[in-house]
Amino acid sequence: MTLIKQIQDHIFLKQLQSKGEVFFVGGCVRDKFLHKQSKDIDLLVTGIPINEIIDTIKPFGRIDEVGKSFAVVKFSPVGWIGAAIDIAIPRTEKPSGNGHKDFIITSDHTLPIEEDLLRRDFTINSVAMNTKDESIVDPFDGMNDLLNGIIKMTNPQAFIDDPLRMMRAVQFASRFEFEIEDATFDAILDNVEKIKFISTERILEELEKIVDPKKCGNPFLGVALLNNTKLYQTIFNTDKVMQVRQPIDFDAESIDLLDLNLPRLDFMFELIRPLTNPIQAWLDLHGDIDTANGIKALLLASQFNNHKSINPRVARRVIFDMFKISNVSVTSTIINPILQATAKDMIANVYPISLKQLAINGDDLIALRMK
Repeated sequence: MTLIKQIQDHIFLKQLQSKGEVFFVGGCVRDKFLHKQSKDIDLLVTGIPINEIIDTIKPFGRIDEVGKSFAVVKFSPVGWIGAAIDIAIPRTEKPSGNGHKDFIITSDHTLPIEEDLLRRDFTINSVAMNTKDESIVDPFDGMNDLLNGIIKMTNPQAFIDDPLRMMRAVQFASRFEFEIEDATFDAILDNVEKIKFISTERILEELEKIVDPKKCGNPFLGVALLNNTKLYQTIFNTDKVMQVRQPIDFDAESIDLLDLNLPRLDFMFELIRPLTNPIQAWLDLHGDIDTANGIKALLLASQFNNHKSINPRVARRVIFDMFKISNVSVTSTIINPILQATAKDMIANVYPISLKQLAINGDDLIALRMK
């Protein structure tokens, strides 16, 4: 049963419907028509003040009022499993600065739902569905853009109001393999310098979604869009572009690498490899230490790419394991000399790095009754 269906059958919703109109909004509506399962549900309620909403739903679950000043509450009905449901009344936003959270928010339960949809980022996220009869409210033709695979800003001020939306445009395009329409693409180019006003943590969050194959439908499309929109060059203050190599395979030979999350690491490495100091660039984004270690391992392993006798995947795995068991300072710009020497030993075949290079094999062990 989908989350939408579960909510439609719940008593708290029927109580709200008896007092006002309740709509599914945002990503859950988009995902429904893309035939994808949503993890988050957002409800928009018109005709009921936020305090009355709280009183109405309080008997049916747990309420978190942390966002009440913005007329938003999080609600977990009794027996609900998963993320809390966001319940809000219509609001308008006016920018008060250049940051992601620099807005003056005005909430009003009497506002038409179209006013609330106008403040949202893209037309595919600016569609609402009535919880009672599933009728659609679509003032910006978002359903047509969904059907045609188009990312289009809801209003011309979208990226001026919130520059992080430029990253989200790339993220949605690569996740759903959609096309960014021309006017929206041009608006990103016009406003790309504003991405510098966004915190590195938020930028990194979107980058992770763009390049992680487990979260993204087509990371290679995301990489190309980061280059072509100049977001990559602006974020990392470089005139270089990220090189897109052949897609990473997931065959039997490399299946063990999935445990190390290396498909994601491969893309993240490619993202920052063109930079003068990739590791420092990652740390400047406040990236995690494990990934920094992985990037160092990939820097070392990359020297095996043109060495015929050594599989670079095997070399990378060995080096990555060495980072895990050794105390290496990832903040150092110099690769640990012991690791560097070991990499050279691997090239010189000083010791075996694959099962085929061992002097004995499984049959020898069985012959010695060591099965």
